[in-house]
Amino acid sequence: MKTTFVLPLLFGCVVGSAAPAPPPTQPFEGRTWSASMKRKPTASAMFGKWLVRFEQTTLPQVLSRASAGAIAHTGDAGESVYWLCYTLPGQKPSRLWVMSSGEMGGPERAITGITVAALDPGEPVAECPALPVHMQPVSLQRNIRIRMSEGALTRALGTPSHRSGEWISYDFEGKAPGNCPGGFDVMNSLTIKLHQGRVEAIFANQVTSC
Repeated sequence: MKTTFVLPLLFGCVVGSAAPAPPPTQPFEGRTWSASMKRKPTASAMFGKWLVRFEQTTLPQVLSRASAGAIAHTGDAGESVYWLCYTLPGQKPSRLWVMSSGEMGGPERAITGITVAALDPGEPVAECPALPVHMQPVSLQRNIRIRMSEGALTRALGTPSHRSGEWISYDFEGKAPGNCPGGFDVMNSLTIKLHQGRVEAIFANQVTSC
């Protein structure tokens, strides 16, 4: 099924008092290009001064530190996803989703994805609570952040693995030590939507599998 950058009306099990806005879907149906990056484009994020690591930091840890929000869930099997949703307030607000694959995040709900998207003027911000000030600003590794310029992005990461219109993708495939033949497979991707030369949406994901 082809995916688009929309906010679908998904309903699932919510751990908390209210259903937060669901995360937007990925822009590409599936990767059909080579993973050209020699290193992971991003494997962590800074929430203020707190380092959040993919596949290590968990959703309950984020929830505990924020003291706000609710863990939501939708889907099953490979489509299962848990998430937290927050608003980054200000004159140019953004929305942040911190996600865990139900299949790959384990019972601890380890973080496997982070999405940040700029909100258009007039979009509701009450669907997701404000991220506490002590957890701001939010930036991905190498200071990848919402509304940064395309030039700064290129200086930080170089040539993308793929480009289609306003969408660009940086992709890495590698190995990690593990009890699988040849070690674990690591897939790390950073997909960006640009608008008028600035980053409008960020999809960062990492999954390690056998």
